[in-house]
Amino acid sequence: MKTKLLLLFILATFPFIAFSQGRGGNRADAEQRREEIKAQRVAFITERVNLTAAEAQKFWPLYNEKEAKKQQIRRELRQSRRGENINYEQLNDARINAKIKEAQLEKEYYVKFQAILSAEKIFKLYKAEKDFQRELLGRIQRKPQKR
Repeated sequence: MKTKLLLLFILATFPFIAFSQGRGGNRADAEQRREEIKAQRVAFITERVNLTAAEAQKFWPLYNEKEAKKQQIRRELRQSRRGENINYEQLNDARINAKIKEAQLEKEYYVKFQAILSAEKIFKLYKAEKDFQRELLGRIQRKPQKR
């Protein structure tokens, strides 16, 4: 009798245990995919811009710093969208302000990149970023969706 109760308890709780472990695994998988995409972007941009080892050593920490600041601006914008009482005027202002901050950030880092890269390589950088986004989006669209 005790064995049957124990078996019933295990069978009843198994789906909950499996589900909770699956979600944690998905977060880890998502983080791993983000890291893979970052590595692919680094390789793609390095190749397209034709960075030398010396340029890459100075450039990538600066680029990563810029991207982190961009993410923070976007995070702040997402935070402004949360809440029960949505004020669309404030949301529109927040969106415009975020775009202005991103543009100022681009200008700030353009000046910093000029100390490391030629004007031609900076131009290639912006083109490579767009090309990588386009290529990544194409891969996502071609990939069959799991449901």
